[in-house]
Amino acid sequence: MDASRREVLFVAGRALLILPAALALWFVLATPLAWVAGKVALLPIRVASDGLVRMELAGGEVAYTAKLEMPYRPGSTPRVEAEVQVNAALYTYGIAFFIALVLAAAESRRNVLGALAGVVVLLLLPAVGIAFDALKQLGSVPALAPFLGWGPAMREFVALGYQVGSLLLPTLGPVAFWLYLARGLWSRSPAPG
Repeated sequence: MDASRREVLFVAGRALLILPAALALWFVLATPLAWVAGKVALLPIRVASDGLVRMELAGGEVAYTAKLEMPYRPGSTPRVEAEVQVNAALYTYGIAFFIALVLAAAESRRNVLGALAGVVVLLLLPAVGIAFDALKQLGSVPALAPFLGWGPAMREFVALGYQVGSLLLPTLGPVAFWLYLARGLWSRSPAPG
């Protein structure tokens, strides 16, 4: 086995050994992580629902209450209040992967500013999944359709955003940031012969 392959396997092994401690740290910090991501997600939810939205935090759950109203009508404008809950832990666990990978490779441990920047980005990235999860829940209630006023394109955009925010970003985001930080590990040219 060549040295570069052995080094990659050692980094993977170290990351797996560090991962339980990183997950424990993530679990302890789950509520503040949910609060940060939930607050960032508040703006896109307000814009897409065109309503007054407030956020509450209960453990790892982020609850959004949206006050929606139909376009103005003389006499009375119909209003409704809808509440959705999002399990923020489904979107914030990637930070534990990132920390384990950073600590496992010397290349990424040396780049302290890069690692801190990655942590900051990974504090904000879950907001995409949380926002689209909340919008998906709002859009899936047929009685809210006239209040939201979404056309087919907006519905497709919410569905795509939900898929990207729930399936791709939580797992691939941390790995992509770490690969950038540890590019010296994987971009070395192989030794001849």
